Amino acid sequence: MGVVLFDIGNQIQTLDITASLQQSLAAQAALEQARQAKAQAEQALEQAQQELLTAMEIAAATGNNVQLTQTNLAQAAATGYISTATTNIQQANQLLGNSTQGTGTTTLTWYYLDLDGDGYHRAAQQRSTHPGIGWSSSTNGLDCDDDDPRWGYDCNPVRGWFLDNDSDGYHAIVQMSSTMPTAPGRWTDVITKGPDCDDNDANRKTAEDCELCKTSKEDLKTLFPAASDTNLETLSNTINKYAKSLGVDTKIKLQHLLSQTGHETGGYGTLQVTESTYWTTASKLAETYTKFTTDSTAASKDVNLYYANDYLKNSKGVANIAMCCNYHNGDVASGDGYKYRGRGIMQLTWKANYEDFQTWYNANNDPDIDVVTNPDLLSTDNNLAILSGLWYFKTRVLDKYKDFDKEATVDNVTIKINGKKKKGLADRKARFNKAKENINCQ
Repeated sequence: MGVVLFDIGNQIQTLDITASLQQSLAAQAALEQARQAKAQAEQALEQAQQELLTAMEIAAATGNNVQLTQTNLAQAAATGYISTATTNIQQANQLLGNSTQGTGTTTLTWYYLDLDGDGYHRAAQQRSTHPGIGWSSSTNGLDCDDDDPRWGYDCNPVRGWFLDNDSDGYHAIVQMSSTMPTAPGRWTDVITKGPDCDDNDANRKTAEDCELCKTSKEDLKTLFPAASDTNLETLSNTINKYAKSLGVDTKIKLQHLLSQTGHETGGYGTLQVTESTYWTTASKLAETYTKFTTDSTAASKDVNLYYANDYLKNSKGVANIAMCCNYHNGDVASGDGYKYRGRGIMQLTWKANYEDFQTWYNANNDPDIDVVTNPDLLSTDNNLAILSGLWYFKTRVLDKYKDFDKEATVDNVTIKINGKKKKGLADRKARFNKAKENINCQ
C-alpha cells in the first residue's frame, strides 16, 4: 500500500510541476505578445501625433475639422492600446511570479503604489497581503510623476497648442509641442472650434464673419441720435443682411456709406425720403440748377434757360425742367423729372437709375416689384428705400474704384453721388469724421 501511495503522490507532484511549468510558459508568451503590442501601439501613437499636426494645419487653412477629429480619436485609441498593453505586461509578470512560487499555500499578489490616484504607479511589489494606503492591485502603467494626477505614463506628450487671443474658442494658428509655445499670446491645449478670421475681435470668428462688416442699432445711434430706434433697427438689419452682396465689407466702406446717406436723409429722421424741389428763393434756385436764371432778359433770349422767379413754389415745374432730357428722362412735358426725383436713403434720381435698380432687385429679390411704374415705392417701403441706397453706393461709387479703401475721400465720393458742386460737403465730412470715431465692423 505504501508503494502505491508513493507512486500516486509522485504523480500528483509531477502534475503540479507540469501545470506550473505550462503556466510559466504561457505567461512568458503572453508577456512577449504584450510587449510587441505595446511597441506597435507606441508606433501608432507617434504616427497619429504626426497626422494630427497635419490635420491641424489643414483645419487652420480650410476650417474643416473632420480630419482633425478623426486623428484625435486615432491618437486617443493608440494611447488606450498602450495602456492596455502595459496592463497585460504587468499581468503576465504577475502570472510569471505566481507560477514560480510552487504549490504552497501562500499566494503572492502584485501591488502598485499610486499616490496621486491617477491609475499609474511609481513602484510595484509582490505581497501576500495588501501593503496599505496608496497601494492598488491594478495599474495602467508606470507614472512619470506620481505626485501630479494630470500626468501618467508621459509627462511631456506632444499635443496641439492653439493661439486664441480673443478667447472666442477659435484659433489664429496651431503648433505641435510638448510644452506651451513661448511666442506671445493666449495659448491653450483645448481643441478649438476652428480657425479664427480675426483673433483680436471676439465677434468675428469664422471666415463668413470677416467677409461681413456688420453694424448695430447702438452704433448707429452714436451717429444719428435723433433717429428712432425702430428706424435704426431696420437700417442695421438691412445693412447686415445685404451689405456683403453689395460690397460693403470693410469699416471704411461702411463709414462712407453712413456719412453720405446720413447727409441725404438729414440724419435719418426718416427712412421715407423724397427730394424736395419746392423753392421760395429765386437766387437759391438758380444757384442749384443751371437751367434757371434770375436774369429775365437772358431767359427770354435762350430757350434752354428758365426765369427762376416764375417757378417759385412750383415743385413739379422745377423738377421737370431741372431733370429733363437725360438718363432716360423725357422732355419737360413728359413729367419724368418730377416722377423720378430723388427717393430713398441715397435719393435715387433719374429714370435710368430706377430701371437699373429694378432689374437688380427683380433678379435678386422680388420679380414682381415695379419701381419704374410706381417710383413712390422707394419712399414708402423702408426695405426698398434702404436697398436702393445700398445698390446705388455699390454700382455708382464702389465699382468706380480699383481699391476703395485706399483711394476714397469724402470729396471724390461726394462727386460720384452729387456731382462736381459737392453740395453739402462740409456736413458730409463732419459725419464721416464722426463715423470714423464710432463705427467699426462687428
